[in-house]
Amino acid sequence: MKKKRPLGTLESRGELLGLEWSHIDLEKGIVQIKQIITRSSGGRPILKGPKSRNSIRVISLPPMMVEEQKKYHIHWKKEKMRMRDMWIEHEHEFVFCNENGKHYYPTTHTTWWKRFAERSGVRFIRLHDLRQTKVDPIVKTLI
Repeated sequence: MKKKRPLGTLESRGELLGLEWSHIDLEKGIVQIKQIITRSSGGRPILKGPKSRNSIRVISLPPMMVEEQKKYHIHWKKEKMRMRDMWIEHEHEFVFCNENGKHYYPTTHTTWWKRFAERSGVRFIRLHDLRQTKVDPIVKTLI
């Protein structure tokens, strides 16, 4: 585990999709990036280790985000209990998941964003580009 930096700054889509509750320590305010969800060459989603050794890291959570994550974790648990037998994921507890507990497909958020941009008349910019062009310079000034 290498770097400490705020969550939400430089994580990839795959890192966020692969995040499980067991990777988050809300008492210490840290998140461990251990795995990603990506697409295989056949287009199927797969859970695997990050792209490189440097990608395995610990990320600090600001106090405000810790409080939000605590609230979200309670909401997540209530949803799991509400779904009962319809909750089909029993091996993993993905932080960001469908209502049945399964992880999102890797392109789901891109599809949502593209549809939103079209409906709103906003010029489409890839989410990855927003992350790289807007957040990286801000984070570099803070680190």
